[in-house]
Amino acid sequence: MIRFWRLEVVRRWRIFLIFLAIVLSGYFIWRLLVPSKNLPPDFLRVKYQAALVAKDIVFLSGESNNQLKEINELDKNRRFSRALNLVSRELNRNQELREKAINLSNEIEKMVRLVPLIRPIKARETALTALNYEVSLISRLINYNAYLSSLLELLRAKFIAGGESNGGVEELIGKLNDEVIKINELNNQFSSTMTDFEKMMAEFAQVYPGQGLL
Repeated sequence: MIRFWRLEVVRRWRIFLIFLAIVLSGYFIWRLLVPSKNLPPDFLRVKYQAALVAKDIVFLSGESNNQLKEINELDKNRRFSRALNLVSRELNRNQELREKAINLSNEIEKMVRLVPLIRPIKARETALTALNYEVSLISRLINYNAYLSSLLELLRAKFIAGGESNGGVEELIGKLNDEVIKINELNNQFSSTMTDFEKMMAEFAQVYPGQGLL
């Protein structure tokens, strides 16, 4: 009787273990076939901060370019005192641009650390593409700052000397215009790619509901 009971217990455990193995196998197969989703909550928060800083950079660089046009007009009209005041103001703005570049690089660094946690892989790759645009924007901003500093120092020396210049002004202005155009393009590409990323994550959530954020 006891032996029969033991055999029955063993038989039931075997059935249970077989059932458990089937359930676990099904779960792992489902995980392999159905892609998982994960979007660290901090990623979108940091992305929002980075977008705000990038927007400020675009605005400040555009304002500097407008001021350079005014300085150029003052130079043509030989209003050197007024032009010198604007140059001093732009030197301060250029310092603000440098600080914005540092802030943006810090936000990008935070986003890069979170990228490996993003799933599915296609969304992760899209996020990386967007970050590459911002890294390129920072590189262009560094060029812009260097050109602007050189130009402003050149103009200041020119106006202090009463309008005499050693040349190079037009060349630097041309380089600055090119950098502003590229900064705007890269910022637009970043914004567009991040919009694609967010749509991708939203569509994934609709196809595979129940897989939320970490």
